Amino acid sequence: AVVSTQSTGGNIEKITITAKAKALANDSEVSLNLEEIAIERRNEIMKYGYPTMDNIKQFNDHVLAYSNVHKGPLWVCEHLTDYNINLNKSVNRSQSKFVSDSTVPPIFRSYNSDFLGSGFDRGHLAAAANHRHSQLAMNDTFYLSNICPQIGKGLNRSKWND
Repeated sequence: AVVSTQSTGGNIEKITITAKAKALANDSEVSLNLEEIAIERRNEIMKYGYPTMDNIKQFNDHVLAYSNVHKGPLWVCEHLTDYNINLNKSVNRSQSKFVSDSTVPPIFRSYNSDFLGSGFDRGHLAAAANHRHSQLAMNDTFYLSNICPQIGKGLNRSKWND
């Protein structure tokens, strides 16, 4: 699920939830209040408060504030537990793709082409390796709203991975 909020003066005005669900094999009916679940998870992640309240975006395991000026995150907050850093062998990083965040207006959105030929790698703020418990959680880290330009050779592709 991806939850994005719009706020003015610190008050959340609108919550938009985008979720994908698989039908249960036995066709049982499942009733979930996705908004309540998303708010509860956001409150757990942001237990100690928000550095800023503008352009807040919530994902399954991280929350960020997006900068329209810099076309990237101002900050990212994760709530890491033994559960979400445990490796699930069915999670495969190669299945995750860097994608633009459709909740960001196109004029402010970051695109993969912004990085092409720039000399910079796409560096995760909420690290993919911290979200290996589910493919969805790992995929969430590949939204470009969670990415900043990062030096590749000597940092992102070497020392950072050590």
